[in-house]
Amino acid sequence: MKRNLTRRRRRLTTESLEPRCMLSAISVAPGDQWDWDSANGDVDNNGYLSSGDIVYHGGAMHTYDETGFTSIQAAIDAANAGDTITVSPGAYMEDITVNKSLTLLGGSTNAADVVVYSTDQINGHAVTIMGAEVTIENMRFANAWTAVNYVGEDGVTSLDLNNVQMFDSEVGMHMSGGDALLTGCLVQGNGQGVEITGGVATITQSQFIDNMMGVYVEAGGSARIVDNPLGIAGSSYVGVNCWGGTLLLENTNMNDNANGVILSDWIDGTRPVVDMGQLPGSTNNFTGLGVSTGGNDFSNYLPPSEWEAPWGSAVWTWSTDPVLGIENAIVGPSGLPPVGHDMAAHGNLWFSTDPREIEKVIQHDRDDVMTRFVDYAVLSHLVVTTDSPVDEGSPVAIDVSFANDPQSHAVLIDWGDGANTSLTLEQGEWELAANHLYAASGQYTIQVTVTDQLGGALSETTAVTVGGGTPVNEPPAVTVDSGLVSVAEGTIALNGGTFADPNLGDDVTIGASIGAVTKTGTAAGEWTWSWDATDDPLAAVVTITADDGQGGVATATFDLNVENVAPTLVAANMSVEENSPNGTLVGTVQATDPGDDVLTFSIVGGDGATAFAVDPETGEITVADWTQLDFEYVASYELIVQVADEDGSTDTAEITVELVNRPSITGAVFVDVNQNGLYDANESAVDGVLVELLDEFGSPVLDNLGDPITAVTEGGFYLFEDLPAGTYQIREDQPTGLNDGPEILGTLGGAIAANDVMRVTLATTDAHDYFFAEIGQQVTDGDTASVSFWNSQNGRNLLIAAGTDLTEWLTTNFSNVFGNLFADADGNMVHQFFQHQLFRQRGILSRIVNHVDTQFMALVLANYFTRSDLGGDLGAAYGFGVTDTGIATKVVNVGICGAAFGVANGTNLTIWQLLQATNSMTDVPDNQTGYAHIYDVNGNGQLSLSELLLRTQAQLVFTLILLQG
Repeated sequence: MKRNLTRRRRRLTTESLEPRCMLSAISVAPGDQWDWDSANGDVDNNGYLSSGDIVYHGGAMHTYDETGFTSIQAAIDAANAGDTITVSPGAYMEDITVNKSLTLLGGSTNAADVVVYSTDQINGHAVTIMGAEVTIENMRFANAWTAVNYVGEDGVTSLDLNNVQMFDSEVGMHMSGGDALLTGCLVQGNGQGVEITGGVATITQSQFIDNMMGVYVEAGGSARIVDNPLGIAGSSYVGVNCWGGTLLLENTNMNDNANGVILSDWIDGTRPVVDMGQLPGSTNNFTGLGVSTGGNDFSNYLPPSEWEAPWGSAVWTWSTDPVLGIENAIVGPSGLPPVGHDMAAHGNLWFSTDPREIEKVIQHDRDDVMTRFVDYAVLSHLVVTTDSPVDEGSPVAIDVSFANDPQSHAVLIDWGDGANTSLTLEQGEWELAANHLYAASGQYTIQVTVTDQLGGALSETTAVTVGGGTPVNEPPAVTVDSGLVSVAEGTIALNGGTFADPNLGDDVTIGASIGAVTKTGTAAGEWTWSWDATDDPLAAVVTITADDGQGGVATATFDLNVENVAPTLVAANMSVEENSPNGTLVGTVQATDPGDDVLTFSIVGGDGATAFAVDPETGEITVADWTQLDFEYVASYELIVQVADEDGSTDTAEITVELVNRPSITGAVFVDVNQNGLYDANESAVDGVLVELLDEFGSPVLDNLGDPITAVTEGGFYLFEDLPAGTYQIREDQPTGLNDGPEILGTLGGAIAANDVMRVTLATTDAHDYFFAEIGQQVTDGDTASVSFWNSQNGRNLLIAAGTDLTEWLTTNFSNVFGNLFADADGNMVHQFFQHQLFRQRGILSRIVNHVDTQFMALVLANYFTRSDLGGDLGAAYGFGVTDTGIATKVVNVGICGAAFGVANGTNLTIWQLLQATNSMTDVPDNQTGYAHIYDVNGNGQLSLSELLLRTQAQLVFTLILLQG
């Protein structure tokens, strides 16, 4: 049935190979030679190229992974295991051997575009597969003895053919072992489409057309032909030939084949194993002849049960031993076939090998195309036996048997006391046993009636004797299903059992020492026990008592064990506002226990263990230390909370407490020297300015003591910290000595509510950079005093009045210039120093360079006494114009003397910026003994020409300021 099939072969006569073939990224001309230069390490020890190796082709150098090959085989030989070879569309005349795990991928989704023709139609194989794992897609193999030759090994190799075509060969595909999967394949015009002599082939979503034999599977091979809507069609001999092999045919169309399926034994007698769509919902559609068993008994190839045949015509071989039944079959025009001949039929098929099977014949109604079995067998051999006599309270048992053909039967037992039992015996069952408990002693006649499907009936009677002596009360019996009931607390413990009393007239009561018990029945039945195990631990013995009310009592016991179950604590996320006072409720942890245990809570760990507390009884978490709740330092805390039940079992969970930020408002008051509306790095902050916090309606916001909340700028900065969410207004008390500038909204936006008033709404985000810009004034009369004033007695008196406040201020703000000169000094010491520097500058000591120019010092002292927050009203008594900011915020243009203050010429600076620039350009006095010369930049105690120039420029600016004021 294999090699003796002959057919005409189609020879390659009109096809011509393409002049150029693409198998990679480089176009290769036929005849090109590949030279492997081993001296350059192009080929490794195994003869395989590695990625990046250099190869030479046609005098040009290329790199592996980028080059093309003149043949598919050349590419296979050069490839490493696991590589994918892309074959460009074209016709290839070669016999390919794949001896490693590879993927051959046709360069077109139309498999007919990539064709491999064998070089030998008589004996050749277009492709031979010996690799462990091989995949071929989008290719056609044709004009060979075997188009695809799979030399597989069971449990070792696998082949995956996807959209592969096998054309015009003696064998489309041959496999001798391993696993093969054919998906979406086309097998056409071959002698044998797929030949399976070993291994397992799965064929799905594929099509077989005009082959002599669609699929051939012999002993040792398996074919799984599943879900093929296009199916197997036009086979000139047979669609599927199963010669001793294993066949699964399911959901596959079998159309217009000379024979649909042929089943036959292998030459050594091995029978085929066949499954033809017995799963629910499966179907195989046949047009033309269906299934033939090749002259053998059909029952040899089907399981001994009812089998749903496919619709359409089917060919069955008729034989008489054992009987093959065909129910509801359609018989062809030839009528009833003689023994040993074929009969065309379809329908429900069954057979039997039971020795008691009675011979059946087929009756054909010429007026009704539907024929069916007519059972001429007679229901017989009905035998009824009993164990009579029996004691009162004991059941009577009977046995029933009979003979008939394999159909179902109805059995009716009349016990003779008004009770009946109806039973159904399924096909092939011919015996049963039953019992009955009589309520009283006496003689009873039992009648058994058996009825078959055709209406035939047979009855038999027998007599039974129950009791007959003096009635003696027998106690009931009680049993338990389980000797040990072990449950977890919080669940329902259950058990059950049976009870029975010999006297059917007794009504037995059931009781339990623990729990509740119910029953079904009176003298006999079942009992059910339950108990709510609400707590633990408990180990007890439960006694079940059965009392018939006539003095008969029986008991049964079982052990009850209730085990403790640990409580469960639920992890949670909670939140609380920062700075919340101690005792503030944060949240309540949730815990459950299946029993009735009292639960106890505690905090056993976490970085918030000291910041929070938990109520041991309620699980409420509260604030324990409010000082730790500062969002700016810690945004959240973790608590490890433990819950314990009364029996010592515990559970822990992580509780996360998020701190909700109470937002703050920050900003500054500064002198907008260049009046660009921005707080530039070189612009002076304004200290001592009062800023008020108002509510959205303009009323003061009060603190816990009922006082208005205000801030006074320090370094120009003001802060309103940790405010409740809401809308606020910030109002500046316009400082004297400055002209009012614009208000500048910060990070959260808002609105300008009025002059010197900004409005902002807070939620949980801080509001930054709410600035009040001020415009510096020009120097006017009363802003400064001449050098001679500070040398006079009035100047001395004013300095003495300022005292140590002045000396400390000088030391703090001009440390580079004065060093520690005025540490622990008073105002008189300042006057003496001023005179000394003046004499050095103008008097007999002028040949000695003075350390500090008196113009600089006069301007520094004027800065102190014109500011109300520094000198108070002391300066006003001597003619100074005292304001909130004094002359510190007065604006001066440096003219051509910018270098003396580290800025460009023509820059506007405040007087305070001028003084601070001078201080910064004087070296730290600690580097030299005493204090440094003013503008002694390098601190060497000597003024260079460049340093003297800077000092002269600064002195010029300071002198002009003193003249203006």
